[in-house]
Amino acid sequence: MKRTMIIAAVLAATTAVAAPVIASDGEHQMKGERGERAHYMKGERGERGKHQMKGKRGHDRAQMQQRFDREFSQEEIQTLAEARLIMKGNDNLQIGAVEPTAEGYTISIVTKAEGALVETREVARNGMPMERYTKALEHKAKREARKAEKSGQ
Repeated sequence: MKRTMIIAAVLAATTAVAAPVIASDGEHQMKGERGERAHYMKGERGERGKHQMKGKRGHDRAQMQQRFDREFSQEEIQTLAEARLIMKGNDNLQIGAVEPTAEGYTISIVTKAEGALVETREVARNGMPMERYTKALEHKAKREARKAEKSGQ
């Protein structure tokens, strides 16, 4: 009985000490004030602190710009809109008309049964929602203006 208790105590102490080390994947090194783990940025070869400029989802700026500049055809926009509806999981809706506009496309979302209009959406030629696309263009223009101002000084 005494031996079992000693083994249990040693096992518990070992597990408590070793668990964070065993669970560590090498990127999580320390905990912050609220218990979150700090992430170190790694570059191509895994060196800490030597990283490239990355976007929110890990893409570099060139890839993001390429996606931003891409233009889809009317049929491709129809397919993308249908895929988004499928992902939303509402089987009662379908894509109605996809009409080209000066800036992009207008997509009509209708009910399957009656064909009643539920919503219309404006998207840019690259498939982004028009509001988001416009904000991105404004941000890009401001960034370029700041860059030009800095280089002119």
